[in-house]
Amino acid sequence: MLASAGGRDNSISLWETATHAQIDRLEGHRAAVSSVAFSPDSKLLASGGADTTIMLWDVSLESWHARACWIANRNLTHKEWRQFKDDEPYRETCPGLAAPEEKPSAAT
Repeated sequence: MLASAGGRDNSISLWETATHAQIDRLEGHRAAVSSVAFSPDSKLLASGGADTTIMLWDVSLESWHARACWIANRNLTHKEWRQFKDDEPYRETCPGLAAPEEKPSAAT
């Protein structure tokens, strides 16, 4: 689940509520962000600014995952997996894309 807040620095901060970690900062307004609201399904965030604009942001984690796979055009390597998910067994992060050729090793 996400939480958000707008600020005088013209940006919107997004937090993961379970960990209280800031996961992203959205920038696009030209003046302070005065209001934010999630859609009922939590996949879109609307923001309003003192610059008299309203912006819609795609904050769906599924969309972010799909975009990351599209940009990287590959799965995580075993080394990258260990860096972020060391306590879980390796699995493909982008189904349908090439799997890494490196062999898993505890030394790397």
